[in-house]
Amino acid sequence: HKAAQWTSALAVSKCTVLPLSLTGRRICDDYFLNNSRIPICDTAVRDLGVYISNDLKPTFHINKITSKAYSRLGLIYKCFKTRDPVFLKTMFNTFVRPLVEFSTPVWSPYSPGLIKSVEKVQRRYTKKIPTLKFLNYPERLQLLQMESLEVRRIRYDLIELFKIVKGYSVLKFEDYFEYKQFISVRRPNSLQIFQNVVDSSLARNFFKYRSAKVWNSLPEEIVQAQSIASFKQRLKNFDFSEFLTCYPDSYFWHL
Repeated sequence: HKAAQWTSALAVSKCTVLPLSLTGRRICDDYFLNNSRIPICDTAVRDLGVYISNDLKPTFHINKITSKAYSRLGLIYKCFKTRDPVFLKTMFNTFVRPLVEFSTPVWSPYSPGLIKSVEKVQRRYTKKIPTLKFLNYPERLQLLQMESLEVRRIRYDLIELFKIVKGYSVLKFEDYFEYKQFISVRRPNSLQIFQNVVDSSLARNFFKYRSAKVWNSLPEEIVQAQSIASFKQRLKNFDFSEFLTCYPDSYFWHL
């Protein structure tokens, strides 16, 4: 649509056909653009900064971003002699964390192995701070006033869902969600989102389902926030421990 609007030609070399399959490799027909065959990719393609795999799993993307994050982690410790915790925290938040948090609602991991793989980036970085190296990971985060990457991803999911619910997003609520028709008086809030029963574990952990699960547990005062800023502030005091895979028993830090 944009190409037609601005009368610009599409470059076939920059286009890719990605056959999607949840059960294995899919046989794909040839597609042509201006009489040129569009190349077929059977692994993953990068779209707006996120690698989309042919099986729709986040493994490929996570391997890419964690590898790049480790490279930056090493550069920070190599380029700066100081081991001041505050300085190193700032460097991590500025140069490393954005790599593993960009567009997390799209690719957020659901398997324990992948969740720990992403979390390991922050664990390893904080472990290298000399004054904190003998503390366990939750203790290091508490002293640095940081949260686990898993907690932050859950919060990003909820912020994105809040925007959709309140009409701050280009995504329309009715295109993806529906409210429950009957709300029990024992429910935490009055904006309960209906969740279909799905058989696939992959589908159950798509943004649509995983975000609604946590949203339905939020108290009324949080979901009825009048602005995004207010929602973010109220969300800081909510306990996510029951939704955590990494260190749920040690979730005691609140910023």
